[in-house]
Amino acid sequence: MSELWKFDLRVLERNLKEGVISEREYQAFLKELKDLEGNYEETILEELLPKVLLTKLMGKEEGEQRDKERKE
Repeated sequence: MSELWKFDLRVLERNLKEGVISEREYQAFLKELKDLEGNYEETILEELLPKVLLTKLMGKEEGEQRDKERKE
């Protein structure tokens, strides 16, 4: 198992529970992480997602969205 995989959030709880890693190892891993605050680029969600998916995520029905687009 790769070293980073052990600390992946998707399996972290299980690995701690099963003793694959200890709480001490996990805390040491967290201490070693670089501080990346400010090292990011803001992105607008609408630019990344297809309109159909965005419409579903925003809780609007496709028909309502189509009607709105026709009026514009």
